[in-house]
Amino acid sequence: PILTKDFCKGCDACIRHCPAKAIEVPKPGESYAINRFACRAYRQAGLVCSVCMKVCDEVLS
Repeated sequence: PILTKDFCKGCDACIRHCPAKAIEVPKPGESYAINRFACRAYRQAGLVCSVCMKVCDEVLS
């Protein structure tokens, strides 16, 4: 999944808080993207996720 530039304000909270390390700082001109393999591996290990949505100011507003 890709997080659109229109939605994302670039605060990097999702990157700092992602326990699966599934989100990286995008290269200039690119959008944030979630590494679905890292995210899935984290969940398959029985760990709860959605931390990125919980810390995102745009989701909360």
